[in-house]
Amino acid sequence: MQRNFFFLEANRIALAGALAALSVSAMAQTPTTPSKPGELSAAGDTAVQHQNGIAYVTGGVGQASQAHTKALGSEMSLALVFATADGNYIAGADVKIDDAGGRKVLSLDSAGPLLFVQLQPGSYKVSATARDKTVERNVNVPNKGQHTEHMVW
Repeated sequence: MQRNFFFLEANRIALAGALAALSVSAMAQTPTTPSKPGELSAAGDTAVQHQNGIAYVTGGVGQASQAHTKALGSEMSLALVFATADGNYIAGADVKIDDAGGRKVLSLDSAGPLLFVQLQPGSYKVSATARDKTVERNVNVPNKGQHTEHMVW
């Protein structure tokens, strides 16, 4: 009987250790959601966020973040790229998107340099302010695929 007790106790300890290892592994692989648009999560990546029922992802500072942001936004209907005329990316743009009726759809502080938004097909006005200058574009979001707009300062 004593042998069975030791066998059961050894299995219980091994199982507890395995569960603890799985728990630590799962926590290490699960990024936390940023609290502000464009803020990096604990894993160093941005996450899909929502505002007024609109999904969006913004980020792209550095190659790893750029790849992750592009992957998250690849299926979204609108892609915005913020850059200078010489091709350098700009982060930190304040963005406002209005629908064709002039109603605010999305308003973000400090977005970019990449911003992907899932919008319904239709016409929108996009305004982005950075470096004390506002750049505006009228965009048409397609029924299928993704419309890309380059906002250049």
